[in-house]
Amino acid sequence: MILGLDTSCYTTSAALFDGAEAREARRPLRLPPGQKGLRQSGMLFQHINALPEVLAELGGVPERGLTGVAASSRPREAEGSYMPCFLAGLSLARSLSAILDIPLYEASHQQGHLAAALWSAGRMDLAAAPFLAWHVSGGTTELLYTEPYLKAERIGGTTDLCAGQVIDRVGAALGLGFPAGPELERLAERSGETLPGRLTVNGMEFSLSGLQNQAERFLAQGRKASDVAAFTLGSVARVLRKATDHAKTRYPGVPVVGCGGVLANLKIRGSLPDVVFAAPSASPDNAVGIAVIGERYSRLPRREVLASTL
Repeated sequence: MILGLDTSCYTTSAALFDGAEAREARRPLRLPPGQKGLRQSGMLFQHINALPEVLAELGGVPERGLTGVAASSRPREAEGSYMPCFLAGLSLARSLSAILDIPLYEASHQQGHLAAALWSAGRMDLAAAPFLAWHVSGGTTELLYTEPYLKAERIGGTTDLCAGQVIDRVGAALGLGFPAGPELERLAERSGETLPGRLTVNGMEFSLSGLQNQAERFLAQGRKASDVAAFTLGSVARVLRKATDHAKTRYPGVPVVGCGGVLANLKIRGSLPDVVFAAPSASPDNAVGIAVIGERYSRLPRREVLASTL
C-alpha cells in the first residue's frame, strides 16, 4: 500500500494505492472573491491546513500495511523546475517516511498526471513505450514526447498563456467561480451562435493570448455569455486538434494520451479522436498518479529506483 501526496497550485490531494485499487481525497484551494490567482505563499499556507483534513477523509494513515509514501516534489522533471507549493506534500512525506521507517519516492507533478491518465484509462502498458501526451491545465499547456517510463520532453504547446489561464480569465470576466472550467462548459451548452475568430497554429506551437483578447472584445460588444463561453472552449479545441494532427504526421503510429484539468471538458475531448484520455475524475490535479508511480518504485530493486528517471 502506497500513500501518494500532491500539493499543486490548485488542489491538496492524497491517495492510497495497493497496485489494483485506489481511493483518493482532495480539497481545491480557495480563491478569495475578486482575485485572479494565489501567491505561492498563500498556496503553501492552504496546503498545510488542508492536509490533515484530506488525510482524515481518506481514513488516516494506515497503521499497518503502508509500504511507502510518494510525493510530487516539482512541476516537471526539467532542470530547475520548482514551485514552493510542492514543499507542503513533500515535507509531510519525508516526515512520514522517517517516522514509519518506510521508503520515500518522489516524482514530478506532470508525471503524476501522466500516470493517473494511463491508470484510469486502463492503459498502463503505454508507459513501457513512447507515446505523445497533452498536459493541458491552468499552469501547463504542453505537448510531450514521452519515453519509458514517463520521461517527458516538450515538443509543442502554447508559447504564452495556458489554456486553463484563458478559461479562468474569461470565466472571471463572466463572473464565474474559480476554477471556471466546469461552469464555462455548462454555460457553453446554452450557446445558440458561433462567433467568428481565428488563432494561428504553427506546426505544434500556438499562442493563446489572442483568444483572451477576442473573448474580451466579444463581451465588450455585448455578445451573449453562452456564446463567448462556447467560442473560448471551441477555440482551445481547434488549436489542440491542429497541433495534434501535425504531431501524428511527425510521429506516425505513436499513441496520444490526454491529461490535465482542461481535458476533462467533453467538448474538447470530442475534438481529439483516437486520444487515450484520463477518466474525467482523474483529469484535474490528483494524487492517484503519484501513488501509482510510488507503487511501481516499490517493486524495483533499490539500485533501479535510484537510477530511474521517474
